[in-house]
Amino acid sequence: RPLQTYGMNWQEKRVSLYRTHSDNIGRPATLRDVIMSAGLQDISTLIELRKLDPEQRGYKALTYPHKGLLQAFTPAALLATKEKEHVKVIEMSGMLQLDFDYESIKQYDIEEVKRAVFALPFIGFCGLSCSGTGFYALAAIGDTQKLTQYAEHCFEIFKEYSIPVDTSKGRNPQDLRYVSYDKNMLIRENPEVLHVTNFRTKAIPKE
Repeated sequence: RPLQTYGMNWQEKRVSLYRTHSDNIGRPATLRDVIMSAGLQDISTLIELRKLDPEQRGYKALTYPHKGLLQAFTPAALLATKEKEHVKVIEMSGMLQLDFDYESIKQYDIEEVKRAVFALPFIGFCGLSCSGTGFYALAAIGDTQKLTQYAEHCFEIFKEYSIPVDTSKGRNPQDLRYVSYDKNMLIRENPEVLHVTNFRTKAIPKE
C-alpha cells in the first residue's frame, strides 16, 4: 500500500515518562517534551555517563549508577502501568522505536548511519541514545495493534543492510528508553506512515 502522511503531528502524541526505569507508574508527556526537555533535565547525568569508556556505557551496564538516575519513557504508548504481567495501555502513539546499539554500529560513523536511517520517509526522529555511542529512531506505523509485527519486519529489513537493530526493544508497548539528548538530532515533522501488508515474520519452529 502507498505511504500516507502521518495525520496528527507525532510529537504531540502522549507517552509515559518515568522518574527512573524501575518505576511502574509514570506521568503523561508528549514525545516533543520527552525529546526536547526531559533529556536536558538529566543533562548532568548524561554528561557523566558519556565520560565512561564506550564499553561501559551500553545496555549491558543497566545497573551502572548513572543510568539508574535517568528518566525513562515508553515511545510506543501511554500506559496506566507497566508492571510485569499487568501492563495496561491507555493509548498507543503510533510510533515504533528502533534501537541501533554500539556493538552493531561501532565500525561506522554514527552520524552517517543516523542520516541513512533518517532518509527513510517513515522515520520521524533519529537521535543519540543516552550512552552517546548508539542511537535510536522513531518510525510511524500504520497499525498500532500490530506493533510486534512491524518491529520484527523492520528488524529483518535492517539486518539485510548489515545494520542490525537491537531486538530487545520495540516489540511491546511497555518497552522503555532512557531519556537522552543529541544536539544533532534529526526530526521530520510529518513522516509518512509505513503500511506493511506482507510481514517478514519467521516461521514458528515445530515442537
